[in-house]
Amino acid sequence: MTESEIKQLIKNNHTDKLNVFLSEIFNKSKNLDKRINLTSIGMLVLILIYYLGELDIKGEIQLGPLKISDTKPLLYVLPLIFSFLILRFVILSSHKAEIKNLVRNFASDYFAFSDSKDDILFTDDFTRLVLPFSIYDEIGKFNFKTKVGCLSVLLTLPMILMAFAPYFFASVWIYPRILEFSSLELYNKVLVGSTVWILVLSVFYIFKTILLGFKENK
Repeated sequence: MTESEIKQLIKNNHTDKLNVFLSEIFNKSKNLDKRINLTSIGMLVLILIYYLGELDIKGEIQLGPLKISDTKPLLYVLPLIFSFLILRFVILSSHKAEIKNLVRNFASDYFAFSDSKDDILFTDDFTRLVLPFSIYDEIGKFNFKTKVGCLSVLLTLPMILMAFAPYFFASVWIYPRILEFSSLELYNKVLVGSTVWILVLSVFYIFKTILLGFKENK
């Protein structure tokens, strides 16, 4: 929703309806956080399984109730699943960002609150306190509210680099398969092609969302 649409929503609805709307938004935010956390855990598990597969361990690998006797197919299947989790993470995070923007605008109009330091890159105090706990937001507040120069940037830089880590792993995994693409069997070609397509789609989604966000907030 654009800022003007949010203002119109507040203006054209009674307090009771707006309270119900906000309650649903907060519940949805909690649900999104759970989904994002599960997706992140899923990616970490896949990284572990992939490198176990790349080791070409003899015999079976026991992962809870799952037994894997041949690890080589993992080198083609796991990048596809991993790329889907990346896309899922990007979409969920984008939706969470929309909720943050909505709450920020509600705080300004509905609650007559305006943060003394308003920066779109960081979550303001009101939004940070009413939405579910976020490690990123809590760390980000030091950049947002304090002046510690390069030290703050150096301390938070790993958090920023972690956002690109999934794409790094996916690229490292899929690059050797692309080089040997012509010699692969048909089903492996389908797996590799699908993986590349989903990765490109996720990058396209990020840039499209950013451009749309700038356009809506002009």
